[in-house]
Amino acid sequence: MMEKLRKNTNNIVIYFILGFASLIVIYPFYLIVVTSLKTQQELYLDSVGGMLTSFHFENYSLVWTKAKLHLMFSNSLMITAVSLIFILLIVTLASFSLSRMQFAGKRGLYLLFFMGIFLPFQLSMIPLIKIIKGIGLFDTHLGLDLLYINSAIPFGIFLIVGFMRTIPKEIDEAAIVDGASKFRLYLLLTPLVMPAIATLAILQGVAIWNDFFIPNLFITTYEKKTITVGIMSFKGMFSANWSVLMAGVLISVTPVLLFYVAAQKYIVNGMTAGSIKG
Repeated sequence: MMEKLRKNTNNIVIYFILGFASLIVIYPFYLIVVTSLKTQQELYLDSVGGMLTSFHFENYSLVWTKAKLHLMFSNSLMITAVSLIFILLIVTLASFSLSRMQFAGKRGLYLLFFMGIFLPFQLSMIPLIKIIKGIGLFDTHLGLDLLYINSAIPFGIFLIVGFMRTIPKEIDEAAIVDGASKFRLYLLLTPLVMPAIATLAILQGVAIWNDFFIPNLFITTYEKKTITVGIMSFKGMFSANWSVLMAGVLISVTPVLLFYVAAQKYIVNGMTAGSIKG
């Protein structure tokens, strides 16, 4: 009886803590939604949330057209997609070589990639600016793509190599006996590491979409800005109208939120499956 009572008490405490933590996370998002649907006058009368008496969707059309958010949205979408494609291609090919092939200096090369995880971007910021300007890619989306690809490779190789090493070597031997080439073996192993690949795609996709620092540093033309930088850029344009500004913030957040909710199970699978020898 006492054991059951103690268990119920522990569950109540856990649910209370989880509920309170959820409230802390949800309430700011609720404020963004409510603020984006109010007029400026309604916001002045009640600036801490409150119930909506009417819905003003014109805030979204205003920020989408007048602030050219549609251009920035498409810029972010294109940069994220192109960067992810090349990140996954380069990382999977390099991880296959480092985990399934034998060649001189393999261990040293892997350690070099591994060290890249601990190299902060701020340390290489000035040399990267000089390099990007030197090759004529400053203020271009291609320059951003190269920077994102470069920054994602170390962690990506660390993640995928660790996952590939859990795949039994017998698969390689059977494929080679059947006459499979190295590239054919790569195509055979890629579906087996899909949880880790999906994890890398989700983490890097969200990071690239939400990034503010790199686009703000390397993009100067307003029409080429990403959505996160664009929102900060037109803050002055709508500095007195927080309803319109919050509409822009919600447009920026929604795609990432939906993408993350739909694919979050792959993060758990990718992070845990690599720790199980199979």
